Amino acid sequence: VQRFQELFAQTKYKEAAELAAESPQGILRTPDTVAKFQSVPVQAGQTPPLLQYFGTLLTKGKLNAFESLELSRLVVNQNKKNLLENWLAEDKLECSEELGDLVKVGYSPDYLFLLQTILRTDPQGAVNFALMMSQMEGGCPVDYNTITDLFLQRNLIREATAFLLDVLKPNLPEHAFLQTKVLEINLVTFPNVADAILANGMFSHYDRPRIAQLCEKAGLYVRALQ
Repeated sequence: VQRFQELFAQTKYKEAAELAAESPQGILRTPDTVAKFQSVPVQAGQTPPLLQYFGTLLTKGKLNAFESLELSRLVVNQNKKNLLENWLAEDKLECSEELGDLVKVGYSPDYLFLLQTILRTDPQGAVNFALMMSQMEGGCPVDYNTITDLFLQRNLIREATAFLLDVLKPNLPEHAFLQTKVLEINLVTFPNVADAILANGMFSHYDRPRIAQLCEKAGLYVRALQ
């Protein structure tokens, strides 16, 4: 703590930021430290010390809840929502109710971009994120067919199926196309999964002649007749 104060007094903000970032048990990663960097006058043409501090923390790992909130305030105010989306996708920010409120009020995220980013590294996480979107007030911000195609482009049949089986539970007439799609992709790749879906009787609006043909090709003759 003493060394940090010395560096600050000598206006060595970069070194002070690094010391705070690596402090044991995060002893220097407090609201007081953020306030200290905030209070430094910003010189024209120079990176604000507060941004230097947050930049250093981000290179070391994940921000805590308070730091996440303060950094998000900065970027929302500067209308740099793409930065926020990247950090969320990279799991650099600790989510909190306050951060959620700020994000909701401050900007509308690019959900498709976020989903694509998560898909690259964590297919199951992408399923969870897609299901979270499907439960949002005001409806899913990305249509179900686009989400399904993103999984299928990466040959993630199981993940696409898991997503569709969850969102198609209400068995609505307007989801006839997607009901057909989930049966189609499984009859071609995992016929036993399609057989189980049909056995459950959870869908009633799919394209019956089309699915009957595919059942026949897959050797599910009784299903084809049904």
